Amino acid sequence: MLIFMARCIIMVMLLKEVSINMQTEGFWQGLPAVFISCFGCSVKCSNCIEPFREKYESLPVPKIHELVEVGLKDFEFPFVVIGGGEPTDQSEEVMELIEMIKTKNKNIEIQVETSAAGEDAKKFAGCSGLLANIWLTVSPKQEKEPDKVLVKRANELKLIVSDKKENLEFCRYFSSIASPLSKLRYQPLNADNVNFNAALENCFYLAKEFGGRVSMQWQRFVKLEKLNFNREVSV
Repeated sequence: MLIFMARCIIMVMLLKEVSINMQTEGFWQGLPAVFISCFGCSVKCSNCIEPFREKYESLPVPKIHELVEVGLKDFEFPFVVIGGGEPTDQSEEVMELIEMIKTKNKNIEIQVETSAAGEDAKKFAGCSGLLANIWLTVSPKQEKEPDKVLVKRANELKLIVSDKKENLEFCRYFSSIASPLSKLRYQPLNADNVNFNAALENCFYLAKEFGGRVSMQWQRFVKLEKLNFNREVSV
């Protein structure tokens, strides 16, 4: 009875926005996707693509699922990204949404981007069935202790690399504990107080040492204009 009652609860997610955008970094770079940005997302609105963008403070999980279906209707390669502030802070809601999407269409690819340092990261890490059905991208932050189970489970480990020695050691440590199957991606930090060329050199150093790749963040260098994903050829 308790299980039945729990399933009747309408879960609500705190959201920044739901939008169609181009995945601009990491393993899936270059694919159009429906982005579900959790509350606290730092994505700049100028980088969002206009045909489908809705802003919210909160929405019931079934409503988010409906928006995903609308956003995916014209994609040949169905792809959903759940990221933003920290999705594992809303572990139960995110897991419910993933279950809804996969139940309706198991062929939809779902990428969850997390620092693995959320309050409920351990809940997420403990759900092996869920993790088997998503692409997990973990980007650990120096100022927060990530859940090492999620780091070792990650399909993709995305490390932001600066020109500082302590950052280099941080990236080396997490690269060393990553799964041999994990795709390692090193992104040079583009910030005013960082020597970008030195950060880029550190990326190449790490990629050579651990067998990963350097990954540039398109949205940092290219302003994405309005795109029409339905048109076959741009003329």
